[in-house]
Amino acid sequence: CAAMLVPIALLVATNAVMIVATAKELDTINDHAPLAAAAGDCASSLMRERGTMGPYLARGGDDDFERLSARRRETDAACKVLLTEMQSLVVDGRGAWRPGLDTFIGVLGELGTWRGQINLRVANGRAARTFFTDAIRTIGSELVTVTDSLRQNARKFTELQQFVEVRNY
Repeated sequence: CAAMLVPIALLVATNAVMIVATAKELDTINDHAPLAAAAGDCASSLMRERGTMGPYLARGGDDDFERLSARRRETDAACKVLLTEMQSLVVDGRGAWRPGLDTFIGVLGELGTWRGQINLRVANGRAARTFFTDAIRTIGSELVTVTDSLRQNARKFTELQQFVEVRNY
């Protein structure tokens, strides 16, 4: 009977370690899924704003400005969600997100400057489009970072599933 205690104790200890690892991986996925969605929404909104900016710069009509203003409200809402998600990760102690947050805040500052020039129709259209393209690329790089993190977690989760299957066999 005592001989059976060692394998049982090892099995219990292994299961406890695996449960902790699983919980950690699920927490990471839970943290990153909203961030990935927010980054995609913000980048998509910036693309739509960039597309709406051209007609306003070319014609300067009231209808064009109204459409641009509506797009900006959409962009502001989407980018605010991304900013909130990134800030919450940094506040929760995930310092790896701090450089991305600082970069994103810089992009938002430049966005305000460009919008002012576009409103006055003094912005160079090509330079403005380049700014929007670079901003979208910057946000996209954060999405790649999130995706890579999720992919690593998925790989670890698959390894965990394989371990459990072998153990149950």
